[in-house]
Amino acid sequence: MSQWSDRLANHTIWQILSTLGPAIDSAQAREGIDPASLDSLGRLHSVLAFVGKRLAGADGDLIQAGPLDNLANGLQAVINEVQAFVSNGNPGHLVNANNNADAALTYLSQVNVPFTTDEFVGAKEAADRWGRR
Repeated sequence: MSQWSDRLANHTIWQILSTLGPAIDSAQAREGIDPASLDSLGRLHSVLAFVGKRLAGADGDLIQAGPLDNLANGLQAVINEVQAFVSNGNPGHLVNANNNADAALTYLSQVNVPFTTDEFVGAKEAADRWGRR
């Protein structure tokens, strides 16, 4: 691998993505969760899937460190808020988590990746799946 491919392959974003999924799952398993909170968590799951697919299709030669670092920081903030929700059940943490997800999506738009049909299909399937809950 080249130094550019290594920069993407070894970035902390992958660890953050692998932590976010279980955090969302823990929050969804919390007893007494209201429908609005489930909806918020469903959106976070869609964001996680979208970010993962987008980065999986990225070319390491085209990645810039700044947006990738900012994306990782934004998703770490999402994790922190989801974990706080798991801890105390305050739905305000999910509002904050989704606000942080919005910021992360802004940074994701700055990551250079080719667009694929699979990406569009995956986003549609995620929206359809969470819309049926």
